[in-house]
Amino acid sequence: MLLRKFLIGGVGALFILGWTAVSDNGYAQSNQEILEKLEKLQKVIENQQIEIRNLQQQLNNKLDSTKADSLKEELQASVKKEVKEETGKFQLPEWTKRITFSGDLRLRWEHRQDLKTYTQDPKTKQYKETATYNRDQFRYRLRLVFDAKLSDEFKAVASLGSSTPLSGTTDNTTTVSNSTFGNEWTQKQDYTLLAYARYTPKWLDGLQLYGGKFKPPWVQTDMFFDPDTAVEGFWESYTYNKFKLFQPFGSLGQFVVNEVSTKADAMMYLYQLGFVSDFDLAKVTIAGSYYDWRDMDSSRIGSTIYGGGFGNTVTDAGILKYDYKVYSLIGFLDFKIARWPIRLFGEYAKNSASNVKYNTAWNAGFNFGKTDKPCDWDFLYKHVYIENDAVVGAFSDGDFYFANREGDKFMFTYRLLKFLDFRGTYFLTDMVNKTSSKPNGDPDHRFQVDFIWRW
Repeated sequence: MLLRKFLIGGVGALFILGWTAVSDNGYAQSNQEILEKLEKLQKVIENQQIEIRNLQQQLNNKLDSTKADSLKEELQASVKKEVKEETGKFQLPEWTKRITFSGDLRLRWEHRQDLKTYTQDPKTKQYKETATYNRDQFRYRLRLVFDAKLSDEFKAVASLGSSTPLSGTTDNTTTVSNSTFGNEWTQKQDYTLLAYARYTPKWLDGLQLYGGKFKPPWVQTDMFFDPDTAVEGFWESYTYNKFKLFQPFGSLGQFVVNEVSTKADAMMYLYQLGFVSDFDLAKVTIAGSYYDWRDMDSSRIGSTIYGGGFGNTVTDAGILKYDYKVYSLIGFLDFKIARWPIRLFGEYAKNSASNVKYNTAWNAGFNFGKTDKPCDWDFLYKHVYIENDAVVGAFSDGDFYFANREGDKFMFTYRLLKFLDFRGTYFLTDMVNKTSSKPNGDPDHRFQVDFIWRW
């Protein structure tokens, strides 16, 4: 179209000049005037030709660019299609997209100071303190967790990790998931730490059902259960959460402690009622619990390989001497001072079984701060008092050293990186009641330094 316009314009200019040449002064123009007009006309035509070439080049460039863009889009589409076809051959099943993977690795140095040794006099049968010693251990804890969201209501969780078998057995300890450096670098044993399913139905908000091997999800402290303890059985809970100021809850639990073929299994039954009151400036949690341990003579907790009762009283046959019908009252108060979260807590427990002399336990303390991001820190202090038969010692805090212990715990945690914590802990504990084999008690100064990686 542009080329046609320039051609028409050029012909028109030539026609006008020609007409002027023949009509001016009765066809009397001189040759010189005609030549000058022809030169002007030639320049006009040359300029038009230059303009035509420029426009033609622009048009060609535009066409080339359009073709290039079209080819580029076709190539990208072809590559995407080919990649999709190839990756589809090796694509993971759809259900794997619902699984999340997490875990942690903890490296620990532990130092215990001024531990006592006792020797029995063969004549008097009395135990005497013979020496004190220190002990250092380097340990690690590895935990891998697989969390599968099966639907909006169901999920399944499995966890594998490190642990230490009991001496002379293939059983791992009940509460400890550490493995100790040493043993001539032999291969360490890994264990199933968790394996459970959880059901939270939409048709009844606040209902939770657990089944399998899982961490205690009810309100409790490590006076009853070490943080590494995972119970085995079933748990049912319901919380009415329609009112912020008063949210009552209740839970039931049925757990197998030890299964035997010749008599009744050792069991633990849990009953708990409580409430949460969430105010603008503070939150209060109160819970009362009853732990009914049954047929514990079927358990191996009192045997020598299981620590001789972990502070509980045992018979000569290595069986727990008393029943455990334990009531507990526990409370938490959460609030903030400026930006610092603070928690105050306390718990009291009593074994109501008959003929139990040392049947009381309690703990109280506080937690200041929270480690959410790098440079955050928190500090915990607590005092714990556990008489010989107040709780089942095998499941109580292993670092505190189970039952028949009293003392203090100090713990400081600092978040170095998003995935890395530094932690220092100090335990100062001793026996509540001295025994004939340890007449001077069993004081324990325990220092722990941890580096914990999370992913």
